[in-house]
Amino acid sequence: MKVLFQSYHDFGRIYGGGPSVVYNLADALADIGVEVTFHDYWKHDPKAFDLTHYFSCYDSYNWLRHDATDPPLVVTPISWFQYPRRAKLKRRLKYWARAAWHRTTDRVRLGDPEAVPAHWFPNSDGEAEHLAAWFRLPRDRMTNVPHGVHRRFAEGDGAPFERATGLKDFVLCVGRFEHPRKNQLALVEALAGSDVPVVFVGGPQAGHEWYFDKCRAAAGPETRFLPPMKHDDPLFRSAFHACKVIVQPGLLESPGLAGLEGALGGANVATTDRGSTREYYSDCAWYFSPTDPGSIREAVLAAHRAPRDGRMKARALERYTWDKIAIVQKAAYERVLAGGRTGAS
Repeated sequence: MKVLFQSYHDFGRIYGGGPSVVYNLADALADIGVEVTFHDYWKHDPKAFDLTHYFSCYDSYNWLRHDATDPPLVVTPISWFQYPRRAKLKRRLKYWARAAWHRTTDRVRLGDPEAVPAHWFPNSDGEAEHLAAWFRLPRDRMTNVPHGVHRRFAEGDGAPFERATGLKDFVLCVGRFEHPRKNQLALVEALAGSDVPVVFVGGPQAGHEWYFDKCRAAAGPETRFLPPMKHDDPLFRSAFHACKVIVQPGLLESPGLAGLEGALGGANVATTDRGSTREYYSDCAWYFSPTDPGSIREAVLAAHRAPRDGRMKARALERYTWDKIAIVQKAAYERVLAGGRTGAS
């Protein structure tokens, strides 16, 4: 099986969960015999492949260029569509106005790119529900394929990070600083005066440097800010073993790969209750409302006081490592190929 991976034009220039999903899934699929090619638009013809797999929903209007003779287009959305009813109503009214004008209800002819993919791979039931509600996608054109983490995060220990920083049993928050989505300032303010050491690993998203500076200005002496680390850096892996709690303060996470990586390192997980976190972490995490400082403080401090019980580590090893997820993804590809070459309109 030959699969062509695509995404928006500057996808590889950012760091974070999206690229991690793509690169790790490609490696894991290669290990079970799937030939993955990253699309060079100057060189590769999609017709030379069995499937085209697009990641994210950015630049989705390019999907309208999908030709009937091209291989099936499938999509991993890496998106969470949660809009108010007014926005949904506005979208529906625009659709029906175009439909009346052009005297057709064919969504592809009306320029709706979401009608083009043959199949979608949401990473959770929550993401699937939002896709169905926002784009009117039938659930039989979706297969849940979870996002995962590499088994190497279960290996090693915290000693290298402890030697490099002098820190142990701290609260760790990993990710780029982005307002308001990542919500690190709320974590800083919630833990003020707690005397619990907090370590942030990551830098500002372009255009959000002011937010990064605001977080640093609000932080107390017990807080450290470290620059981004490469995903395969042994010191990065060591940080997950050295910390006591991995915290995800974002306004939503789906599911938050740093939380799974920290769990493999043996850390307790404190996470936002918004997004798909409960589907992944079940009862193996401490949950909080990301807009309530008291809720954040209570959950993070409770996770810090509690002993490491390893339940989320066991759950992640059983369900959310890339070697297991690649098998699910390959089986989903095979079902798409057996079912036809194009999506419904």
